Amino acid sequence: DLITLSMLETSKGVMLNMEYFKLKEFFDGILEEVEFLAKQKGISLENMVDDKVEVKSDRKLLYIVFKNLVDNAIKYNNLNGKVVIEYSKLPKDHVISVCDTGPGIPKSHLPFIFERFYRVERSRSRKSGGTGLGLSIVKLATEKLGGKVEVESEEGKGSCFKVQLPKG
Repeated sequence: DLITLSMLETSKGVMLNMEYFKLKEFFDGILEEVEFLAKQKGISLENMVDDKVEVKSDRKLLYIVFKNLVDNAIKYNNLNGKVVIEYSKLPKDHVISVCDTGPGIPKSHLPFIFERFYRVERSRSRKSGGTGLGLSIVKLATEKLGGKVEVESEEGKGSCFKVQLPKG
């Protein structure tokens, strides 16, 4: 995580390789990778992205963003919960959401969750093996792609991370 963070912070660390690809297939691949972990917790995974949606982006950087978000949505979810990936579009942007049915993030923590080493609940992060860098990496990688990331969360109702990326 530290190497990835360092790479993203340097201007020479990332050369974007922009290409067109189908978003549904991209997420199917990520969900296949995490399926075993999700099944252990009884978590259902849903890819709601239409199979016609195509984006132009750096596939490796986008993978870093969404692998982190999906991993977190599973790790910090309730038993027998749900993770849903959704897509919507704005006139100039793609909006991709990763939502979970976990315990949610207390409102007082929301302004800080994208900071390095920040953990909402330190004991829970240690148990899951978190470094406290994942969401910092998500933010930096999204910014390298010209986008932004936001979170909506309510205690007891889950969290929804929304990544907004420019089209084309």
